[in-house]
Amino acid sequence: MKQKILEKNMGVLLIRELPDTVKEKETEAEVYSAVWDLMIELEKNLPMAYVFYGQDSLVENNNRYDEIGIFLPNSIFLKNLERHVAKAEEIIYGEK
Repeated sequence: MKQKILEKNMGVLLIRELPDTVKEKETEAEVYSAVWDLMIELEKNLPMAYVFYGQDSLVENNNRYDEIGIFLPNSIFLKNLERHVAKAEEIIYGEK
């Protein structure tokens, strides 16, 4: 049996801490709603991307943080990677 590698890189995974505007929501439902809005906006503007949300997924200095992950698969994204990363960060951090 032999292994045939079709592609060495399947894509790029961006992992970002959620912005302060999301963290400032008072209830868990408000936070979830804000995260959902971010995910919808990302998927609308980057239709081939896969978006993931991790609650308390990052631990630094004994503090837990929520994160959002955006997987940009190889294909057309590779040609425009910098632009797509900038677009994702613009959406996450509200820099429109």
